[in-house]
Amino acid sequence: MIRKITLCEKHKSRTKRKFKQAEYRFDSRYNVVIGPNQSGKSTLLEALATCEYCDIEKDSQTKIKFFSTETLNPLGTRRFSSYSQMIMHSRALFSSHGEIVREVLGSQRYDGENCFIIDTPETGQDIEQCYSLHKGLKKIVEKHKIQIIVATHHPVFLRNANKIIEFEKNYKNKLISLFQESLRIE
Repeated sequence: MIRKITLCEKHKSRTKRKFKQAEYRFDSRYNVVIGPNQSGKSTLLEALATCEYCDIEKDSQTKIKFFSTETLNPLGTRRFSSYSQMIMHSRALFSSHGEIVREVLGSQRYDGENCFIIDTPETGQDIEQCYSLHKGLKKIVEKHKIQIIVATHHPVFLRNANKIIEFEKNYKNKLISLFQESLRIE
């Protein structure tokens, strides 16, 4: 489990929070990172998953699986590290991006990972699929005791979050308000 991260100077400079913060704390269960585009959500996730210079406080047995927008998109690469990756790529030629994201997340095998870091799982999903993905992520937390850290723009992923990290002050309220406003049909 990841408890906290103190960003290195490189990653701290790539975040655009009005009140630049270097340290972020996480719950052992379901965590959501929200904020406007280009605010540093993906930067934070990338730092958690790959940076050797950031100071990450985690259990010694923490094993991370990182799902970036590129790894969730089999059309984004032509190199295949496994047979299943090649099959996913072939399916992607005949499927929507939303179908592929669901397939990738739904077909994961647990190989000792106890922390999933997921960047914008709502990409290409309709509202029903967002609810379904959220429900699936919460089930993974409860059933497999896996820590989830997800960056998102969709308010459905805020439901029952154990920890919300906002990259803009009051962004949660703004996001919910904008979503409710978008539901009003004139």
